[in-house]
Amino acid sequence: MLGVKGVSSIGYFCIFAIEAGQSYWCVPPINRDTTCGKASLNELIFTPSLMKRYILSLLLVGLSTLTALGQKVMPLENNDGSVLPKELPRKGALYLKDTHRLLPKYAGSWEGDYKGYKLYVQIEFLERAPYATYAENCKLFVDQLHLVSRILDASGREVMNAKTNPDRIGVGGELFVRRPTNASSVEREETYQFVFFYNDLSTGVICVARMSDDMKTLTLELKSVITMEGPMIHPAYLPQDDSPWILRRTSKLPPRSALDPDFPALIPSSK
Repeated sequence: MLGVKGVSSIGYFCIFAIEAGQSYWCVPPINRDTTCGKASLNELIFTPSLMKRYILSLLLVGLSTLTALGQKVMPLENNDGSVLPKELPRKGALYLKDTHRLLPKYAGSWEGDYKGYKLYVQIEFLERAPYATYAENCKLFVDQLHLVSRILDASGREVMNAKTNPDRIGVGGELFVRRPTNASSVEREETYQFVFFYNDLSTGVICVARMSDDMKTLTLELKSVITMEGPMIHPAYLPQDDSPWILRRTSKLPPRSALDPDFPALIPSSK
């Protein structure tokens, strides 16, 4: 049974494997402004595929541009569509690269308080991290963030530790950047998506991260919750509809990427 709440901006193939030998591909071509609760079956397509073990992975569009042999490098930024598994080539490799080096600035230690919970967060940057093989000799690699959290309740009792329980790591996905242009007065926007899995990977809690201009504060807000089977698990310590996580950086402030097209305009003024 499928349960969905919130607004989806998944953009990737999220594979929720229910149990060994049976998994489901979630292919949601839904806009950021589309309410998942109103999504039709045409918008959320779940196709069973045979798997021998639990699988969690992310896929971006543009795989049709992958060359038959060798590695194809594509930008991770704003690469947020969907592609059917049968369109994957049988040979070659795809590397989804953070070409503007936007992700490393998220890495480091963060802390926060949330509804009586104490949050200790470590964000790790993985460069060219290997992903699963989706077709014979076809490998995927991606620049990615992992959100590893340790959470204590009001009494100081540990209620979650992703370092000792890797299944609770927030897995990074879509990097969305909207840049101002000469023809538009829109402000720059950058978001990065994390998915937290529960219920044997059949529930995904999808959150979106936004960093302050001074890179000292990180906001993580709920985007949607999707359940493939069983109860919809959404722990109280994760961001809820009414309030996000607000984390403050406790590690050394990293340098900005000189490869960012908006650099150095993003550097806060010292005036």
